[in-house]
Amino acid sequence: SLDNSTPLLYEERFDVCAPYFIIQMESYFGNAGINEETLKQRMEDFFGIEDYILNDEYFETSDGVCKIKSNGSTIGVSAVCRITDIRETSDTTVEIDVSFFADKATLCLSHKVRYTFEKGDFAYGYRLLNAKVTEQYGFDPMWFNN
Repeated sequence: SLDNSTPLLYEERFDVCAPYFIIQMESYFGNAGINEETLKQRMEDFFGIEDYILNDEYFETSDGVCKIKSNGSTIGVSAVCRITDIRETSDTTVEIDVSFFADKATLCLSHKVRYTFEKGDFAYGYRLLNAKVTEQYGFDPMWFNN
């Protein structure tokens, strides 16, 4: 479960989005894949989640490598978003404002989120300190595409 270091935005989607992000980052950095032990460590390093258990509704382990199941690829991981501002708030922290949209054309805002990251010797060079919705427009992300 998630501790207070990372407030939930969408509890029902975090189980998919957080490990999906880690799997994508590991792939981006050129690794062949990520095993459950490394995924568990990255979830703690990046999100502050201890003892993470892979959600077997959306993920599977094949030949020791964690992979997303086909049904998981449509649950919030393709939410349309755009970074609208990046600010270094100190030598060690960065704030990133992200706009999420209800449509693929990115015309109809659903909400805005401010993410705060700590720079340092963490997985991918950063650790997520918190994320909070700063503006809400009444639409779910990707609502018009359902």
